[in-house]
Amino acid sequence: MEWNEIVAKKIHSILNIPVEAGKSGKVARRFSGLVFAKSGSVVYRLDGEEYISDGTNIVYLPVADYTYEPTADGICPQINFECDFDKHEFLTFPVSDIGIYEEKFEKLRRMFYDENGSHSHHACFAVLYDILTSLDRESGASEFGEYSKAAIEIMRSEFSSPELSNDMIASRLNISTVYFRKLFLKEVGISPMTYLRKMRMEKAKEYLKLPSMSVGETAYAVGYSGIYPFSRVFKKEVGISPCRYASKYKNSY
Repeated sequence: MEWNEIVAKKIHSILNIPVEAGKSGKVARRFSGLVFAKSGSVVYRLDGEEYISDGTNIVYLPVADYTYEPTADGICPQINFECDFDKHEFLTFPVSDIGIYEEKFEKLRRMFYDENGSHSHHACFAVLYDILTSLDRESGASEFGEYSKAAIEIMRSEFSSPELSNDMIASRLNISTVYFRKLFLKEVGISPMTYLRKMRMEKAKEYLKLPSMSVGETAYAVGYSGIYPFSRVFKKEVGISPCRYASKYKNSY
């Protein structure tokens, strides 16, 4: 990714956009943008290619005409801005901790819409460039080789399988488990199972907000054999129990 080539000129809006599964649409985008899924997920399509925005990916939105299709209900934070960047194509890659970007986004949103005017546009640009710098820093690990890319795709499509493991993924890639773990850690910055755990927790947060999903159903949906092991991991990763999280956020959008 070439995040270091993005030179922002003007910030137009910082939005929390609600998305609803099945409600697709078309966009004739006039400005560049950055988007990720605080919850839910969206598939963008341009020139026959698909790009996924979810709890594990940051996506650059180009100045182009494209279609989008939400595949799960949720909220998608979006920053719209003018920039000097001549690529009219989507850029996307996984990030190690989407929570870092959620915090930066909220900081920028509050500053940009500060009614008291206590924050200058320079301060807003500083936060935007902090986001871009973080992306640029991660891009060194995000230029993944074929094995890491393939492993992430396996995790994304099969995260609900309790049997998913280092051994299984390495076997599917036809490489040794030791080599797979070392390669993934070097390229991505975290171990494969840590990456999978974070992915599962982001998916769990999406499910727990749905009226139709119980904690038990969520546990099985994200690859855990029961409520108790899932609850232990969720509380450790998110900071509160899945029951409290569901009570706090269910129907929040």
